[in-house]
Amino acid sequence: MDGRNECELAVRLSPVQGRSWPLVADQEPLSAGFSVSGERQLYMAGNRPSGVTSVSCLHETPAHRRSRELGHGHNTRKKKGGRSQFQLIAGKLVLDPVISNRIRQMTFEFEELDFQKTPLGEISLRRRAEPRLEGEILYEVKLGDEFLMSSLFTNAEIQLARLGVAALEGTCLDIVVGGLGLGYTASAALEDPSVRSVMVIEVMEPVIDWHRRGLVPLGKELMADSRCTLVHADFFEVASSPGCGFDRATPTRLVHAVLLDIDHSPSHWLNPGNSTFYRAPSLRSLADKLHPGGIFGLWSNDPPDAEFTRLLNTVFQSSESHIVCFQNPYSGGESSNTIYLAHKSK
Repeated sequence: MDGRNECELAVRLSPVQGRSWPLVADQEPLSAGFSVSGERQLYMAGNRPSGVTSVSCLHETPAHRRSRELGHGHNTRKKKGGRSQFQLIAGKLVLDPVISNRIRQMTFEFEELDFQKTPLGEISLRRRAEPRLEGEILYEVKLGDEFLMSSLFTNAEIQLARLGVAALEGTCLDIVVGGLGLGYTASAALEDPSVRSVMVIEVMEPVIDWHRRGLVPLGKELMADSRCTLVHADFFEVASSPGCGFDRATPTRLVHAVLLDIDHSPSHWLNPGNSTFYRAPSLRSLADKLHPGGIFGLWSNDPPDAEFTRLLNTVFQSSESHIVCFQNPYSGGESSNTIYLAHKSK
């Protein structure tokens, strides 16, 4: 019997019925969680580089609950040979050390956390272990068959916020982030104590829901920060609309920076309808929503585009591009993204 089958037999997961109990292995609490797919299939929550895989809850089966409530023995289940598979001690399920070691050796492979249909197509959030990175857990978002983002490649998203905020002067800064994604740009903006508010505008409601439900690594952090607001709206529609600001409650309110990370680049769009934003009229509407000295920052997956830089210079006082390099374990080398910063005159 292999480790996974023995583990399934040992814990007797019941995905529909029964109570949930905290799980400890070898008397030591573990930090992540089991999830159940189908009748009795197990997915582990993660593999630490040390090889220790963690779990956090099991479902007590009705048969075991009846045995426990009747006071039979020490609330244990027996496998062949009479060895206890787990015990209920002080309200916690404690696995036999042999079974515990089998769990530690199991390798988490893949779990789809959510799948939703949107006007732009089917979007999914998945979590998987990357064997090339010693089982590091990655979160990935796909739209249809296209990968949108990965928690492995976040350097440029973070630098979009850090470079944008660093280019501003003063305190009590109000920032708008176009595109929530996995939350790394918003989180990086909130790291700066001079930031008073971050409004994140996201067109896909499931992405907002992932953060509110804590399905993504930064979800709870963003939801707990009172400075952060998630808004379900079309960023391009709001940014391009003349005569109104980003805050519908106070249309005349200006912001200090707009940080955009939605399309792949100014010439490679997630939705063809977004293309009109990367033209002078829409960029001027966005600039009108910025305070004097404000910043428009843009993430791009492509190398710096001289034509787009010239366009920014016709709308803003000046602009520059920053190349952000990072290691790519898939190519075995270095990859890069581009950050554009456009400065409004003071």
